[in-house]
Amino acid sequence: MDFQRIDNHLQASMNKVPYSLDIDPYLFLNTPEIIQQERKESAKNNFIKQPEHITVKDIFIPSSVDGTEIRLHVYQPEGFNRDRVLIYFHGGGYVFGLPEQVDDQMFEIADQLNATIISVDYRLAPQYRFPIPILDGFDALQWAIAYGEAQLGINPVSFTVFGASA
Repeated sequence: MDFQRIDNHLQASMNKVPYSLDIDPYLFLNTPEIIQQERKESAKNNFIKQPEHITVKDIFIPSSVDGTEIRLHVYQPEGFNRDRVLIYFHGGGYVFGLPEQVDDQMFEIADQLNATIISVDYRLAPQYRFPIPILDGFDALQWAIAYGEAQLGINPVSFTVFGASA
């Protein structure tokens, strides 16, 4: 009898992740900054080749809470549809993760939808407790509405907000 409960396609995708999906509960609860650093190093050392027709850039905006810079990691294909704008929140339960961890997926989505993706590099807990990560995302949305047309050429009233786990 086959007791495999994970879809084969999902398992294949999980096997492509360059770092372990297993998390040491002690580290997670007591020193999440170690996991955060591991994720940053993994993304830096296992970067996904950027398609030539997709521009990737970082924009830094001020937090409305304390003025700290929030990084927006923007993916924009050539000839993008200005009405297709996605604001994305990476996974990691607000404790770890960064936009680059899903570059391959963002490249695919931006390409297939001809959309601009604004991926929010929100600040992480426990260093930044609730509601800071949420407010970082709200600041990103407000920035896109106020400055997205001038700085990215996007429609300031046409957004879809989505993410993974967070």
